[in-house]
Amino acid sequence: MSELSDLKHLPADFNLKEQLKRDLEKASASATGTVRDRVRLSPKGFLWPNAKETTSFLNVVIVDFMNTNAHYPEKFDRNNPTPPDCYASGRLIEQLAPDSAVGKPYAQFCRDCPKNEYESGVGRAKACKNTKVLAVMAEGATAEDAPIPIITIPPAAIRYFDAYVSTVLKGRYGLPPYAVVTRIEMDQKSDYVAPRFKYERELTDAELEYFFNKRHEAETILLQKPTMVSG
Repeated sequence: MSELSDLKHLPADFNLKEQLKRDLEKASASATGTVRDRVRLSPKGFLWPNAKETTSFLNVVIVDFMNTNAHYPEKFDRNNPTPPDCYASGRLIEQLAPDSAVGKPYAQFCRDCPKNEYESGVGRAKACKNTKVLAVMAEGATAEDAPIPIITIPPAAIRYFDAYVSTVLKGRYGLPPYAVVTRIEMDQKSDYVAPRFKYERELTDAELEYFFNKRHEAETILLQKPTMVSG
């Protein structure tokens, strides 16, 4: 990741890698099994926490995000969801490893896990579910108690998010996700949950300061661990 001195509006004496290291150490003791506010996704759009109606798109600031892997021993049942028996979360995919709370991990690292290989699940899919989890805030959020819900990006949409971050934001604008307003909308040609991402605008100086200062809170939320199946 680039240094903050490479980014517009940010102090030259900040180093992003060092900032992330400090924040990660502070958040390492985050709670286990805590319920997080979620934006619900459907092929028709998005349901913000406590909202009554689904919207076709969201204009948000992506304050932070993580890669997550989760293996579920039982077939998914929407009416009776079960917790995973193996779980990993982190920034770098190649370094993902089962969480310390996992009783019987399938491998030392996710990259070597047989459950993380294609065709280990149903059809050509992986038995382990790979997702991106985003901590987002609504455009224009200003209150100190403004919620930071999470959005889980399904496996088939990860490549669109990665391309947006690396090609559009980093390559074209030289900005991290928390420095812009991102429009998230569903691909109307798909029958499945298929979020797509679009750059809307760069944040003002005041907005950037506000959302940058929300990064530790967002990271703490992202690092919360799910309740695990007892091993």
